[in-house]
Amino acid sequence: MGVSVTSGAGPWEAVRSWVKLALMNSRPSDSEHDEVASTTGQVVKDAAMKSFETSKETAESVVKSAAKAATGVAHETKEKVKRTVGTSGGEEPTSSEL
Repeated sequence: MGVSVTSGAGPWEAVRSWVKLALMNSRPSDSEHDEVASTTGQVVKDAAMKSFETSKETAESVVKSAAKAATGVAHETKEKVKRTVGTSGGEEPTSSEL
């Protein structure tokens, strides 16, 4: 397949024809394009799933940490109340008083 310069349009027309031919030959075929699009779609899907799983694990970790902190604070408050009630009243509080 060749392009000749025998037409009367001049050398720039020949260059334009060569560029068109090069572009046509360098483009992927439709089946190759579909395959690349499918692969790209799978990569995006996998990345989204990984991101979702990471976010889920992070949220679970935050909830566990918050629960642990809340439990610790509640325990400290309970002990502080015991000490305060015990020292002000002169007797130990019962569990029903807490």
